[in-house]
Amino acid sequence: MLDSPPKLPLVTGFLKVTIYIYLNKLLPGVGNMKEPWCPITAASAVLGRRWHLVIVDRLMHGSMRFNELKGSIPSISSKVLAETLREMEKEGLISRSINTNHHVLITYTLTEKGRN
Repeated sequence: MLDSPPKLPLVTGFLKVTIYIYLNKLLPGVGNMKEPWCPITAASAVLGRRWHLVIVDRLMHGSMRFNELKGSIPSISSKVLAETLREMEKEGLISRSINTNHHVLITYTLTEKGRN
């Protein structure tokens, strides 16, 4: 066990500016040049939105269909779940796959970004 947190190299100069520009494009309003960049702050900007963290938790165990997600989160409405899933797909946290064997089967899966 560590007595203190590990020391991380400081991000300065061109790299720092590049990170802030990228962060502002990815998450508008998070990359504030007045404050040092923090991965916890960046993650909470994405996962801090209502229902995001709950949905990520459910999908950590594997792919789920819409009704399976809805059943595992009884207090969320279908409309809010659909909107949240669309947001998360646009942000690259989840992927939506459509399988049309017998009937249409849509499943939601965490992407690599969503797992990290």
